[in-house]
Amino acid sequence: MKKYILIYLLLILFLFYTNGFYTYFYFEKEDIIEDFGEFSISKYPYNYDSVFLVTVDDVSYYTDPEKLRRFLEYLREKNVTPTLFVIPLHAGKDVTDNPELIRVLKEYDVEVAQHGYMHKEKEFKSKSYDEQIEMIKKGREILEKNFKIYGFRAPGFYHNFETSRALRDLGFTYESEMSVFDSFYIHYILQIPYTVHGRVFMTHSLESSVEIPENAWTPKMKEFADWWLYRKNLIVNYKINGDDLYIYLSDYKKGLTIGLRKNYRVHIICGKELEYERKGNIIIL
Repeated sequence: MKKYILIYLLLILFLFYTNGFYTYFYFEKEDIIEDFGEFSISKYPYNYDSVFLVTVDDVSYYTDPEKLRRFLEYLREKNVTPTLFVIPLHAGKDVTDNPELIRVLKEYDVEVAQHGYMHKEKEFKSKSYDEQIEMIKKGREILEKNFKIYGFRAPGFYHNFETSRALRDLGFTYESEMSVFDSFYIHYILQIPYTVHGRVFMTHSLESSVEIPENAWTPKMKEFADWWLYRKNLIVNYKINGDDLYIYLSDYKKGLTIGLRKNYRVHIICGKELEYERKGNIIIL
């Protein structure tokens, strides 16, 4: 009995330390509706089965541009568009003072996201809301000399309750930290969690091999964030008139895929009737 009590206490301490309780209490399950009886709408675009997001941490002034170029070329051959979490000011060096590195990042059209400010140990873990606002702003100003910044990951995943609130108030689209849950959720802003066996692949090495799951979508994180928020907020209504199926969408994005149960004539309405590609009973906007 004492053994189990100790295990539970250790679990509670772990959850507090990793902000697991914060995740648990504000956890908003991935409740995207897919099945509408006569038809289904895919969770991901172009009928992909899943999403697999490739991220690289700790890119900084000190990153070797040629090594990075080789790694990005390797990912390009796999049709992966990665997200690189870049340290704005590492060991006193501004990342923008390495012009060849900036050229490589632009050449490969990667997404650059913010990786803290100076990458000091636990630099956000014990900071107040106001302190974090100031640090995040300074880091983003450096990166936005060359790139538009939408995402954030704290160094070592050390963040606190105020980090997400600061990011929301500064207009970030998403945050990506370590979590005990492998589900996307929203508290202040969209959380795209890294878990050990989850859908977010993370590497610090520019020599890593990346195994892409079969039929997985591999976009930049911002691209995925926009899609996930669209699908989560999508309102769908429909009516059937003989062999005609009318589907009414509150919004639409290219790539939305609809699978039909029967061979209906389909009309997709979003303000106006939309054009689509059809292959049998699969429809792609």
